[in-house]
Amino acid sequence: MIMEIQVVYVGDGNNIVHSWLLLASVIPFHFVCACPKGFEPDAKTVEKAQQAGVGKIEITNDAKEAVIGADVVYSDVWASMGQKEEAAYRRQVFQEYQVSSTRGSCKYDGDFGQTSRLLSLILYEPQKENFNS
Repeated sequence: MIMEIQVVYVGDGNNIVHSWLLLASVIPFHFVCACPKGFEPDAKTVEKAQQAGVGKIEITNDAKEAVIGADVVYSDVWASMGQKEEAAYRRQVFQEYQVSSTRGSCKYDGDFGQTSRLLSLILYEPQKENFNS
């Protein structure tokens, strides 16, 4: 069942997170956003997605805890276009928000770069337990 799939985004609560939130407002899955304090997603977007009552949505500042039991772990760059002058500061703030195979107790043990394949698994093949295929 799709609702049993837990997608964890680790990083800046930016436009990528807003897209995941909107997806969770129409498709029933568990979405967790782990980001540093001060980098949370837009509160109105979070509220709108939660009010839809479709997916389970959580926002946390604890990346290590967030990935425990995750089916999918997703991330993005720390400094997007237009934020390059903040790169050094962001590198420091996001140090504990790196995604790696040693990050935590994540069930997903594959290539973190297979975003489109993982998304298709969430949408079309939720019965599969091995995301490495």
